[in-house]
Amino acid sequence: MKPEMVFADYNRIKTKDGKVIITDKEYVTYFGEVGEFKKLVFDAAARAGYGRIKEVVVIEDGDH
Repeated sequence: MKPEMVFADYNRIKTKDGKVIITDKEYVTYFGEVGEFKKLVFDAAARAGYGRIKEVVVIEDGDH
């Protein structure tokens, strides 16, 4: 399984103690071919604002 977390930069809040809270995020998971997974991640990034806003963040586990 390939997990990713996608969110827009403006959905981060920094607390007084320096921790960061992500207020709106989407998880994408997929078990199968990487080409189809890339399409799902791109779709999630587009929903988060990719192409319309300055920064969209994608976090993955590094195990692929």
